[in-house]
Amino acid sequence: MEIDYDELNEQNVLNKLFKLPAEPNSVFTTGYFPLARNVTVPQQILRKRCEQVISIEMATSTQNAITLKGSAAIISEYLNYGINSILFQRGIYPPEQFTSVQQYGLTILMSKDEKIIAFLRNVLTQVQDWLGQNQVDKISMIITNVHTKEVLECWDFKVQNELGDSASKLDPNNPPTSSKELKKIQAEIRDVMRQIAATISYLPLIESICTFDLLIHTLKDSEVPELWSPTADAKIENAQTVQLKSFSTGLHKMNTIVNYKMTD
Repeated sequence: MEIDYDELNEQNVLNKLFKLPAEPNSVFTTGYFPLARNVTVPQQILRKRCEQVISIEMATSTQNAITLKGSAAIISEYLNYGINSILFQRGIYPPEQFTSVQQYGLTILMSKDEKIIAFLRNVLTQVQDWLGQNQVDKISMIITNVHTKEVLECWDFKVQNELGDSASKLDPNNPPTSSKELKKIQAEIRDVMRQIAATISYLPLIESICTFDLLIHTLKDSEVPELWSPTADAKIENAQTVQLKSFSTGLHKMNTIVNYKMTD
């Protein structure tokens, strides 16, 4: 199952934009999104006014090179599959609420909940727009105990901008491209997805009802949708950290890291 790019092409960005205070980096959130059992999903998070159509390009050029927007689409696709896999592996939703799909040569469990699907689509469309402008530093998936509000896990997806086939820094008149084969990129992503699935063997069992939230770390002065709000970074006391494999499109390098709280 691939992301429905035709549907994403019809997705729009929210209409009123504002600038965050000038800081080295800005962190903002879509709003707290409960995903735990028997917790009601706040509908207002899913209702977003729109204005500008986002164009999705996977690898479009006369030389079959990957463009910056195409690289952003590959990263966004990985985030969608990765986040869904984490939701399943960590038991945030019961298994019967997931369906198996084939992607990257693997079987991946994806949520069947239409509200979650729409939520991730809306968030990742905006993230993809920022990635296409090299404005994203990190995407954090926070898993929190719904009763105590304690952060139990933080999955960091760190983005490093690369020059592609260019020998020098970006030229506005000559957008960068990457000639890296899509098959090779997907093989690298497959290795990361396998590692995500394997984390269940060593991460502490989550026995409490939890929620998850997505925090986007952007460059300063990034324009963000009106319904998103500035927030503090998530912290885990005495956290243990595991670095998973990375992958690269030639224009973006993605590092996946899981930080978790050890149980007593």
